[in-house]
Amino acid sequence: KYRRFNPMVDIDGFGTGVPLAIPILCQSKEHRTKTETFLKANGVMYRPIIAGSLLAHTPFKQYGSMDDYPVAKLAHENGLYVGLHPRLTVEMAQTLAQELNAI
Repeated sequence: KYRRFNPMVDIDGFGTGVPLAIPILCQSKEHRTKTETFLKANGVMYRPIIAGSLLAHTPFKQYGSMDDYPVAKLAHENGLYVGLHPRLTVEMAQTLAQELNAI
């Protein structure tokens, strides 16, 4: 009934994982800006982490404040992800990680 997909990278040791993205959590807004500048300059597509804190979204504000959840707030304000694609190699991901760690 379901077609088995071959993952690009064996992330769980069983060959069953299908990675979606490489998450990037910057420790400050300045670091996020530098990271975005690097990614743009190198043609790497990225997106913000979309649900770092649901309390930032209008329908959920009635349930509390982002300030009560500092880790979720950090992810919401400084989190990015780089989507994976079928032609991405382990070497490409490792090079990206090395470059990002140098920022």
